[in-house]
Amino acid sequence: MNKYLIALLLAFSVSPTFASTSSELLQISDAYGAAHFDEIDLIRFTFNIEKGTTTLHRRWEWQPSTDQVTFYQEGGVPESLTYSRKALDTGDAKLNRKVDAWFINDEYWLLFPLHLIWDTDIQVTFNGVKPLPIPPGDAKKLTVTYPSDGAGYTPGDRYDLYYGTFMIGNKEWSRPPDKTPKSWENSDYNIRQWTYHKGAAAAPTMTTTWAGYVRLGPLVIATEHLDATKKFHLWMSELSLKKKNEAIFLQPEAIR
Repeated sequence: MNKYLIALLLAFSVSPTFASTSSELLQISDAYGAAHFDEIDLIRFTFNIEKGTTTLHRRWEWQPSTDQVTFYQEGGVPESLTYSRKALDTGDAKLNRKVDAWFINDEYWLLFPLHLIWDTDIQVTFNGVKPLPIPPGDAKKLTVTYPSDGAGYTPGDRYDLYYGTFMIGNKEWSRPPDKTPKSWENSDYNIRQWTYHKGAAAAPTMTTTWAGYVRLGPLVIATEHLDATKKFHLWMSELSLKKKNEAIFLQPEAIR
């Protein structure tokens, strides 16, 4: 059985709407490259944030098949570290877990759509078409909730994803004719914004855009995230990817 379907069966076995929810989640995650993720040998990326006068840069190399991670941070403590996510207690366990918490945060920003099928303990709710939290427009809304007693670094968190065709009122915006292939901008699975609720708090902890889409090998990645004030800016840079049994690192390509 396909490993993605196994994950979905575990996550939705008690849901009466399993068929529709599992199909939608597979389509969203596959639009971002989940079906071909096992082709990847190594991913490199730099996670960047500007918030007011604070700027942060963290550079990562990740080998998914072995879960080995290498971290670089100029002038930080530590400046670099290589560790295995399968053996966090090997060596300096406290330092490994500190850096691993950073890695999980940064990797979720990079690949969150793939976690829709990777994370088997989530609760997923589809909410129909709703107004975008950063107006104008409407999009489909999907809520992902992590268990409060989960084993992750931030249990109980909730994410509201707004995706699909951007709409103003009841009119689809820039929808190409039916016989014209859709651009990514008009994709039914383009995540446009999300809202993060730390610990499932009622008030949003953060709301940002998803933009600056690129194609990196089999993956589609949003490289730009801004809040409504544009005083918070998170972006991905120095992206590259090497596929298994290949020597060349692929570079990001603009997506249409």
